[in-house]
Amino acid sequence: MPQVTVVDAVADGVPLSGRVAEPDETPQALIVALHGGTYSSRYYDLAGAPRSSALRNYASLGYRVVAV
Repeated sequence: MPQVTVVDAVADGVPLSGRVAEPDETPQALIVALHGGTYSSRYYDLAGAPRSSALRNYASLGYRVVAV
């Protein structure tokens, strides 16, 4: 199962965070996952159930996935 990396950044003084999952080979494409409402990037990565993680599953199919 691909690993998920938590990233933090600051853009124009606004703190941002997200999660990135990379495939083992050259990525086919980039998937950007945007949450809504009161959710966070954690919504796409269920740490207690890695088989249910959208980030890990799409990365295992060869996509680079970024959830902001």
